[in-house]
Amino acid sequence: MNTTLKYTIWLLSTVLGICPALAGSGTITVLDSTSATRTYDVITDGSGNYVSKMGLCDQSAAANCATVDTNHALNVSQPTAANLNATVVGTGTFATQAAQSGTWTVQPGNTPNSTAWLVTGTGGTFPVTQSTSPWVVSQSTAANLNATVVGTGTFATQASQSGTWTVTQSGAWTVNPTTIGNWGLMSGTVPGAAPTNTLITGGIYNSASPTPSTGQTLPLQLDSSGNLNVNIKAGSGGAVTIANGADVALGSTTDNPASCSLPLTSSACTISQDMKNLVNIANSPAAIVGFRPTAYGTPISVTTGGVTGTLPAGTTVVATNVGSNNGAYCALGGSATTSDQYIAPNGGWFQFYISGDTQLTCITASSTTTVNMAGGTGLPTGTGGGGGGSGGNSVNVTPTDCSGSISMGMMAQPAFGAGATKHGFIFMNLSADPMWISFNTTAAIGSVESYLLPAGSSTVAGGSFASPAGFGINTALSVIAANSTDKYSCTYW
Repeated sequence: MNTTLKYTIWLLSTVLGICPALAGSGTITVLDSTSATRTYDVITDGSGNYVSKMGLCDQSAAANCATVDTNHALNVSQPTAANLNATVVGTGTFATQAAQSGTWTVQPGNTPNSTAWLVTGTGGTFPVTQSTSPWVVSQSTAANLNATVVGTGTFATQASQSGTWTVTQSGAWTVNPTTIGNWGLMSGTVPGAAPTNTLITGGIYNSASPTPSTGQTLPLQLDSSGNLNVNIKAGSGGAVTIANGADVALGSTTDNPASCSLPLTSSACTISQDMKNLVNIANSPAAIVGFRPTAYGTPISVTTGGVTGTLPAGTTVVATNVGSNNGAYCALGGSATTSDQYIAPNGGWFQFYISGDTQLTCITASSTTTVNMAGGTGLPTGTGGGGGGSGGNSVNVTPTDCSGSISMGMMAQPAFGAGATKHGFIFMNLSADPMWISFNTTAAIGSVESYLLPAGSSTVAGGSFASPAGFGINTALSVIAANSTDKYSCTYW
């Protein structure tokens, strides 16, 4: 409060009787200049004397006057803050109203901040804008960011790695991508250890074959029994090698090109020699009927030095030892030894199957003999020779049964083994297939060193062979036929 205002209030209080020594109040009645009665409020001092009572009022109405409270304090009000020059002394909470038209600068706490804070918004809500969605937060260095993510749910993570990733796993991995075996796969072209888990390829059964179009894929097709359907397209395959003795299913495919002719001897015929022999037999009835001689060769006068003769024409040549005392050993070609085919004296004979051969050579172990030759077609039959100085049949010898059956088709087997005490034998084919036997080599179908015995049955006698008199065999008897279980009767003594 300024000095002028204080002085004015003091003066008014003195003149108008406003003082702390008031004792009471009352009224007085007076006549004005017009003789009208007027009543005035008065106050009394401490002695009971009346003191005139005055007031501070504005110029419009006596109702707008200054008042004094019960503590004798004059109530003062001011219309504008600019007219009040006062100092407020005291403690407590003071309500302050302030207006600011520009940007406010707010200091955080007691620390001066050179950068002004700009806060906009109303009602306690401060809007924040972001030009991208979702929000993109940029951070200059990862070390400056210290944050903890709290919550549950799925967090999408994007990571960039330029080099080799190193990933650790506390438990067992189901698949280790660095080990190919754990994928159930194998690599390389050589056999190796099987992986622990292998890849299983599945197939599907369709009652009707699917018809995929170009570029489509489909699973392997199975039949109703779960077997894989395989279709060999026309023109597939090539030459197939089949081992002797292997089982081959009978089919409708033939292998008889135009360049082949019977008998099948040309290399242009791609089937095996054993198969050629079977084809020749099946297509040459004369081969399994009686022998029909059509030509005769010049008799061979056999000595210990060996003598060669020219074969007569024919696919089969029967060589007969017409000497009376000494056996002959004969072989196709220009030479022979005592290890070759033996032909007993006194009419012993042997059939040679001819395949391009032109000569027959025979030799004796001692002295001389004569061998005749007859060429033709068909299966020779007749009796063997015997007697003579080179030996004869032993008598009073207990015969031994050597009958049996073929264990494996197209594979030669012994009917009995070699033995110096075997003086002779008889052998008969009881099967529905032709059969071949050989004394000095392994029997082979169609071989010139094997005897062909025509087919028979369990009730009809087939081809048979009885060793000639004086033919004391000291070698195993080899036998062969086309099918397993083909049976034969055999006895030696």
